[in-house]
Amino acid sequence: MKEVEELLENATVGKRANGFVYGGSGFGKSATLKDVVKRQPQHRFRIVYVNCSLHRTAALATTGVAVELGYPARGMSEPILTQLIVDKMLEDDRPFIFIFDEIQAVRDSDRLIYCFTRLHEVAKMPKLRHWAVIVATPSRRWLKELEDNQEVMAYKSWLPVEIECPQYNYDQLRAILMDRREAAFKDPYCPVEVVNAIAARAVFRGDARWAIEMLRIAGERADKEYRIVDEGDVLFAASKTESYKILDDLAKFPTANHRLYFNVILQVCVVRATTLDVYERYGTHVAINQLGEPLSRRMCQEIVKYLQDKELIKLEAKWTPGVRGSKVFITVPEEVRRAIEDSKVLNLNGGIKNG
Repeated sequence: MKEVEELLENATVGKRANGFVYGGSGFGKSATLKDVVKRQPQHRFRIVYVNCSLHRTAALATTGVAVELGYPARGMSEPILTQLIVDKMLEDDRPFIFIFDEIQAVRDSDRLIYCFTRLHEVAKMPKLRHWAVIVATPSRRWLKELEDNQEVMAYKSWLPVEIECPQYNYDQLRAILMDRREAAFKDPYCPVEVVNAIAARAVFRGDARWAIEMLRIAGERADKEYRIVDEGDVLFAASKTESYKILDDLAKFPTANHRLYFNVILQVCVVRATTLDVYERYGTHVAINQLGEPLSRRMCQEIVKYLQDKELIKLEAKWTPGVRGSKVFITVPEEVRRAIEDSKVLNLNGGIKNG
């Protein structure tokens, strides 16, 4: 991506090089950042890439940076790791570029941003060479929340250049699928017409992952019957791909609390319910089943935000005239309920099984 490469060039001459890359799932954010990292001459930059979906807190993300720089993963506190990172920067003549992908997964991401944009203050080292912080998220909502957080002031210390990653068009999707076709199929088992049909169906989402998944499902169906992939396989794949993505998200909940809270949402939101109703039912469920202390309201709000980012729920704010504030309603999309029912992973409480 040209804009990201320009940021890196700015870092070499001390210009503003912080960046915020955003775009929907499957729009190519991570692929673009990784591609830019691979193509940069190592003698010009020291690029540290961290996938924040594996690190749920600022402390863990800092550990991820330290590990990329060659330090052990355990046994040291966050302040010590921060000092070691600064020491490594002082030893190296190259500008450092810190890339935090999927940063919305970090609960205290504002603190992480503040720390890495003010390393010279945090580590009390005023004479650091140029460095930059680039992050990627699925939507701009994360940046808006960072702007509004007046306590940490992370946004003002960062001030990134915003880069939107647009959805793929038909030609781009077709090119990606043709590459996968060459790698996965022998001629003539996947005709070009099949690739064209999948690209045409996927273009309304602009999601490369969705298109690739369709190709995989269509190919596996044809392979089981020892025949060439045809239009019927494409139709079959289109009907299954959405369900597979939903079930994959359900299977990869970060914690048991995410799974439990989503179970409660499924029970309460038969049509829709307020976030307060869901939280109160969650507290009752925890107490009745003796599951320990319930999570705080703030922690549950973080879970709701995660579920919204994964498109497993939808939020809608309703204002009442003359009443201060608004009610936020939660609904579960029909396609999510259908995917769960079709997969037969319902338990007796109306939630999803833990296995």
